[in-house]
Amino acid sequence: MKKDRSKVVERLRNKIKPENRIFIQKNLAISEQLHSILEQKGWTQKDLARKMGKHESEVSKWMTGLHNLTLQSISLMEASLESEIIITPLEACKKYREVKYVIPNSSKDKKHHDGKIVGINRRKTSLPIKSKQTRKGKPKREVKSSVT
Repeated sequence: MKKDRSKVVERLRNKIKPENRIFIQKNLAISEQLHSILEQKGWTQKDLARKMGKHESEVSKWMTGLHNLTLQSISLMEASLESEIIITPLEACKKYREVKYVIPNSSKDKKHHDGKIVGINRRKTSLPIKSKQTRKGKPKREVKSSVT
């Protein structure tokens, strides 16, 4: 019986159109992003609905990930949340072009931020921090960088 069910499920999955798969994946990704932003802000769906001037049931429908969202409704959500929900690859490249990383004892491109020295360099990317033992037995943090 289980073999029959798995064959039926597999046949049904194969019948799903690629555009429907993409639609569901994108809607679920938007829904996950919404949940994440609400959690970060400490908001409920009711808070978002109030801020947007919508009914809570409508926001709840959007949050399922199965509703056909319009760009207008996504834009309204972004404006109400003061956060981006979706970003295109081109926008992401522009927005995240500059890489910021900690540079201990470096004099190049120094900026002070919360007591830490943050280096800004468009040609280097930061790699994982490696620990080295010092003479006193405490680990020393070292940042390795590579030129891209």
